[in-house]
Amino acid sequence: MDIDPLTNTVVFEFRRWLSKVTAIAQAPTRSDDGVEHAWRSASAEKRIQASQVCRIFSEWEPTNRDVAFIRQTFPKAEVTFSFSRPDSEDAWDQALAEAHQTMMNAMGEQIRDDAQTRREEGQTQLLPVLRDFDPRDVFAKTMVHWPVGPNWAVFLAHVGLTEHGTLGVEYVLKHSLEESSQDSDELFEVAWQNLASGLKIEGGETDGVRILELSHPQGLVAGAIGLPDFLVQACSWIGQPSIFVAFTSPDQLFVTSPGTPIAEKLRDSVVKSDYWGSVALTPACLVMDSTGMRLIDSRKTS
Repeated sequence: MDIDPLTNTVVFEFRRWLSKVTAIAQAPTRSDDGVEHAWRSASAEKRIQASQVCRIFSEWEPTNRDVAFIRQTFPKAEVTFSFSRPDSEDAWDQALAEAHQTMMNAMGEQIRDDAQTRREEGQTQLLPVLRDFDPRDVFAKTMVHWPVGPNWAVFLAHVGLTEHGTLGVEYVLKHSLEESSQDSDELFEVAWQNLASGLKIEGGETDGVRILELSHPQGLVAGAIGLPDFLVQACSWIGQPSIFVAFTSPDQLFVTSPGTPIAEKLRDSVVKSDYWGSVALTPACLVMDSTGMRLIDSRKTS
């Protein structure tokens, strides 16, 4: 969906054989002959004749010049539009702002509808997503989350591939729980199980020091540090009462022994990480033991 109100999208529906198809073109919103301009582009691309056109949709109301062009060129076509043109030049700023807000709202609804469809069709998985956390963050307060250590929290989210092949992350909002019979503790239990069941652990030794890399089919493995039994399990893997943990992005999680050369190499990777993705997680390394978590270092913001 194009959400630039300065660009007018025009759709020509036409008959081809026994079916109806569309041709889409664009023109500047304030152009006096925008529909005519769009028709020249669409007809050349699709190789269609004016007599084939049965319906025209223009985001913005056609101008008087375009109305005359449509009547002459497509006398039988039905014409519809979404936004009325303002009566004066002085009113354009407000009209464009209102149209932009309407487009944004429509896009948000489409994203929510698409996400709902993916959930209903089982294309997403409920997971705990690790993010930077500040108790004063107003945005964070709107989402279902659980604090993890001094700097982070895990946020409940439905995760899955979108139709464009990108990873979609739809966070669970608190008000959505209030409007349903769902319980956050139950949802977290499902999310923890989903994360744990998909964990893949690969390891080896460097100079006699064991190092493990954790991954998950959906990515976003860094949330594993919040698993209820993560510390106990990781200490048994390493054979130490404390562990050094590093995440260079939400999709990479490493575990090794503290105070070792490999831990220092991981620390260097954290500081130099080039991750600046959509999940607000600053690459960091920490030490975990029975007393809790202690931040060792993190990638600087500037």
